[in-house]
Formats: sequence, structure tokens, C-alpha cells
Amino acid sequence: MSMLVVYILVGVLAQVLVTVLLYRWARAVAQRRGGVWWQRASWLPLLALGLSIAGTLVSAVHLVRAFQAIATADPSMKATLLASNISEALTYTALLVLPSWLLYIASIVVSAMGSMMRRPS
Repeated sequence: MSMLVVYILVGVLAQVLVTVLLYRWARAVAQRRGGVWWQRASWLPLLALGLSIAGTLVSAVHLVRAFQAIATADPSMKATLLASNISEALTYTALLVLPSWLLYIASIVVSAMGSMMRRPS
């Protein structure tokens, strides 16, 4: 197994671990706080993980398409075609991965606020 595959697996496992820990923290806060809003907020880390996985898959599909497109292209156009397709792949990735980071941050902020607030009477 190549080192790249190992690095990818370690990254995926780390993200899943962080997601599970954030979810468990948010669920504990939701149980302590009660209320529908806290229950719904506890799902933010899982939604973030879903967006992150979708962004990675979209990126992989677009990169495969980029390299397939240059396989049959005119040699003088290969560099331009590859650059534009890679740019498109990274744009679609950013559209999904950046919101997932915001959801992770929101999950941390909401859980921290819920942890620091006094218990309801």
C-alpha cells in the first residue's frame, strides 16, 4: 500500500473521529439543555461530515473527467484543458468543503455555549 493511501486513510479516520466526538458532545449538551433547538444543533457535525465527503467525491469525479478529457485532446490544448478542468474541480470542492468547515465551527460554538450556560431551572 502506498504512503498516499495511508495518509488519506489517516485523514479520513481523524475527521470521522472528530465528527463523532463533536456529535457526542453536542448530544450531551442537548440532553442537559432540552428543547428542540439543541437537539437539532447536535446534528451539525454529521451534516458537516456529509458535506465534506460529498466535496471529496465531487472533486475526485471531476479530476477523473479532467484526465479523461486530455487523453483524446489535441496536444496543443492539453495543458489548457487540464488547467481549466482542475480549476472547475477545485471550485466545486470549495463550494462543499468550506460550508462543512463553517458547520464544524458552528457546532463547536453552540456546544461550548450550551456547556457554559447555567442549567435551566
